Amino acid sequence: MTSLMNRILIGCACVASALAVAQPAMAQFGGGGGGFGGMQGPSVNREQLEDYADILGMDADQREIAAMMLEEYIDGVQTATDKMREAAQEARQEFEETRDRSAFGELREIGEATQERLQTLEAQFMGDLQTMLTPEQAQAWPKVEMAHRRATSLPRGMMSGERVDLFEIVDTLELEGEPATEAKSVLTEYELALDRALIARNDMVEKGLELFRSQDFEALQGHFEKARDASMKVRDTHRTYARQLEAVVPEEKRPALQSAVRRASFPSVYRPNRADRALAAAQSMEDLSDDQRSQVEAITQSTNRRMDEVNRKLAETIEGNEANMSLRDMMRGGRRGNEDGTRELFQEKRDVIDKTIEQLKVVLNAEQVAKLEAAVGADDEGDGPGRGGDRARGQRGGGDGQAQRRQREF
Repeated sequence: MTSLMNRILIGCACVASALAVAQPAMAQFGGGGGGFGGMQGPSVNREQLEDYADILGMDADQREIAAMMLEEYIDGVQTATDKMREAAQEARQEFEETRDRSAFGELREIGEATQERLQTLEAQFMGDLQTMLTPEQAQAWPKVEMAHRRATSLPRGMMSGERVDLFEIVDTLELEGEPATEAKSVLTEYELALDRALIARNDMVEKGLELFRSQDFEALQGHFEKARDASMKVRDTHRTYARQLEAVVPEEKRPALQSAVRRASFPSVYRPNRADRALAAAQSMEDLSDDQRSQVEAITQSTNRRMDEVNRKLAETIEGNEANMSLRDMMRGGRRGNEDGTRELFQEKRDVIDKTIEQLKVVLNAEQVAKLEAAVGADDEGDGPGRGGDRARGQRGGGDGQAQRRQREF
């Protein structure tokens, strides 16, 4: 255990130092930039403020004042985090030169002071926003609190599928009439259930951060498993209500709902890739002969079948890795080599992509191939291991490319 502690303290020294400026409700094991948290910006941005103003029914004058308050809040956060970053950079440079961990000695106090400052700034802003409200508007404040919790907590999800936001997904469906009314009813229940799950998960996160700060890694291992269970409850809340939404949306919109949930759950698995771009480019060519168009359609159907299967296996493997990952696995950046079972699957996916493009090139003439190559562009990072940050290792927490990269499709 001592050697593990040393590796963590040395390898994650800057992360540990920056922990103190991570707002507890916005951090998650492995959240954001890796490790146990990191520097955070403002917890409210301009778009969120507009959403909150809509919920509250603010008038034009209230919105203008709120916008000025927001700019003041953002400036305060920027000043506080800049100071912490400067201190962390100086400590990092000293550590790189001396390899002496004492270089980070003062960062703990600086970080804790910065965290307190960020929490104070956020509380002041939200408090000032609330004081502007009429009695009627104040009745809607709990909905703003829930929306704020979603906005700040969901991006720090640990599990694949934990960052799904069904409100955003339903908005893209542009429902009308009875389906819109029924979906709104489902989302009302979802909002309350999700908020309870987020509060419970965030409490576990805050306790975990305290254990990390105290360097009690043995206790942290047991707590890590409890926090993972709390994260699974958030993820499962999304799943439960996604299925309920499937039952009320029009049949023709159901595939779009399912696809959006899959993409949000496993962004590295279901993101568009070179084969998608190639097929779309080929299908859009106006100079295809009837025979070419028929062959392109056959290639499309074959690719979709094979891609659906490999993506399903990837999602299930990632989810299994997530469910069994230990604190040690996470702190060393996920399982190494082929232990996680995704390397061969990503290779299979690359093979499907490459074969699809080669098949299209056989069907098309030279001029059409040139158009195809221009549309396809460079290799995608999401094609698999070794192509950037989308290795679906089940490690870093946040979208399936960060420790959230794993989860079975709905």
